[in-house]
Amino acid sequence: MRNVVGRSLRRGFLTLMLAGLAIPLGCEAEAETMGEVDLVAVVGGDTFIGVLADDEGVVAYVCDGTDSEVMLAEWFIMENNGGSFEATNTVATDTGTIDVSIRGSFGDGTASGTLTINGQASDFEASGSSGDEGTYRAKDNDYLAAWVIVGDDLRGAVINRNTGDLFSGGNIQPTSGTFEFMGVSLTPLKLTISDY
Repeated sequence: MRNVVGRSLRRGFLTLMLAGLAIPLGCEAEAETMGEVDLVAVVGGDTFIGVLADDEGVVAYVCDGTDSEVMLAEWFIMENNGGSFEATNTVATDTGTIDVSIRGSFGDGTASGTLTINGQASDFEASGSSGDEGTYRAKDNDYLAAWVIVGDDLRGAVINRNTGDLFSGGNIQPTSGTFEFMGVSLTPLKLTISDY
């Protein structure tokens, strides 16, 4: 009887092992999703980046607009390629053009990457926004204004959509509500990836 019980246990154990091996072959693992993220970063102390993303797309706004000047206010709309993103824009200025590229990858609710402006690369680490931190936009037919808030500081710019003229928006607090700019009322809204 002992021999019969032993063989039955071995057969049962063998059946369980084979069944265990068959399960992974017949099932595919579900792809991990990241959901929506709202991230902010400071690059080189002067340039702020706002990153909005979900499993399909990524929007980044890069701006250096302070109270008195702005050189860069650029939007990047990209695909989320399995947790990574990359884009390059050429920006026209009064003195020529600026090549700006951004590339990075997501992990654990953050993004790390490189911002390159005219060949000068700077690494960044974007972390989740909290409170008023994030990316804001206000627009009408003539003007588009945008800001990135990181901590208690912000960078912002306003562009005339008709002429392409760029104005500093660093002296405008987007969390204060509607404001007047060149005779036009603009109301800033905090953005999410769903706005794109």
